[in-house]
Amino acid sequence: MRPIAITPLLLLSTTTFAQDRDNGHVQADVTSNEVVEARPGETGSGRFEPLLPADLAKYRPYPFPRTASNLSQRRDRAERFVSYDVRTGEERTDTLEFDPFRTQNWISGRNVTEAEDEGDFLADFGSFTKQTSTAFPWSAQCRIYFEQDLEAPWGETEYYQASGTLIDGKNLITAGHCVHEGNGGSWSKNMIVIPRFDGDSNAFGYANGIALAASAGWKSSRDWNDDMGWIRLDRPVGFLTDWFGSFYNTSDSWWDNTTFHVAGYPGEESPTFPDAPDALYYSFGSWNSVYAYQVVSVFPSTDTFAGMSGSGPYYKDSAGVRWVGGAFSHENPVLWWWDRTATRNTQGKFNYFHDTFEKNGYSSTQVDYVPLKVRTTGTTIARGHTVGSLSYLVANSSLYNPASATVNVSVYLSANDNITVSDTRIQQHSFTQNFGARTTRNVSVSGVTIPASTAPGTYYVGVIVTSSDADASNNDTDGWDAQRVTITN
Repeated sequence: MRPIAITPLLLLSTTTFAQDRDNGHVQADVTSNEVVEARPGETGSGRFEPLLPADLAKYRPYPFPRTASNLSQRRDRAERFVSYDVRTGEERTDTLEFDPFRTQNWISGRNVTEAEDEGDFLADFGSFTKQTSTAFPWSAQCRIYFEQDLEAPWGETEYYQASGTLIDGKNLITAGHCVHEGNGGSWSKNMIVIPRFDGDSNAFGYANGIALAASAGWKSSRDWNDDMGWIRLDRPVGFLTDWFGSFYNTSDSWWDNTTFHVAGYPGEESPTFPDAPDALYYSFGSWNSVYAYQVVSVFPSTDTFAGMSGSGPYYKDSAGVRWVGGAFSHENPVLWWWDRTATRNTQGKFNYFHDTFEKNGYSSTQVDYVPLKVRTTGTTIARGHTVGSLSYLVANSSLYNPASATVNVSVYLSANDNITVSDTRIQQHSFTQNFGARTTRNVSVSGVTIPASTAPGTYYVGVIVTSSDADASNNDTDGWDAQRVTITN
């Protein structure tokens, strides 16, 4: 039952860390319009090769687990975490000690665009509503596809769908059972993340999971108090979608008296979710029961929550800033009805993500330029004519704060969406900016002309950053980040 509300205790050691949110615009200077014809030869693989099979129907929603989990009230303990590098297969274990003098903390997210208001406040979680907007905060809610072998009776692969929430430019929070089978099992495979999914990846493209992490308690013994995980992405799609802040707060009374919001991707059509599995659904309200590691609410529907695993419950402060504090985990029959339970951020989980897992995915000694989302003012262009205006987003996907520098960029015309230096270069330009760590700029350039000798047909326009940086492999715009155009006579 709902605990009796009490006045929140004085909370110590509160710190809010702000990130540079500049997403300004810059007009590039054209340095050359010389056309360099495409060179024959091996172009190599695309920057973000999809791991997702064409047949999405084989993916079933991860069953929302039903278990009478241990609702332990222990707090004063060190916590252990395990990360897994998908590309090398290496595991790393980290232990974080408990600090009894720190009871809460916040790390701000990034929201540089206009955000939508979720709705009014209710006393208890109400019915779910379908969301169709691609604006923040819906933009940062992700559909996850992955593979596991846990329930396969003859060793074949099981294909699952679940949910997650971006809490960094290339990291998201989800349930532990989405990234690892638990009980000493295996890590999930071929992890694909699609922000603001509505049946395809057209809103912001997709990204592959290249590193996974979970609490050691989940990995070794399937402890539901530790059912939390994180995914690092190869493509920093969060710079397009923005992302949530994150927090932990050890005050049970604060959790009990704060309105929370949740959005995720149910995987089965039902009266509650009539447009599932290709729709985002949202609800808000307050918790019925609050425990040290879990929070519980009785939703007004008995429909399955399959596919909602990993959705990040969040709250809005008085300034409208949104903060994620956990991940939806399982159903726990504490009351006569099946409750929906979220794993709550602890000091250890919060510190591990921000101080270890998140930082290990970024360079701290050199800038890392990543161009995204090349777009032209028109997509049907006569050969010999300009594309109007070309724009793209470039992110400093690093923790390094460089001095003001000139960034050199080449524009290419390609017969496919794999933009490489072997394609036809149609322009070179540059811009000078003072990037902060994990910041972006919207770049515009004019005078990009389609060579008159181009045969009519379908092509792709993309850019490659040619300035030296921490990772040259992410300096081109492939796939969704390239602009498809039709060249006519």
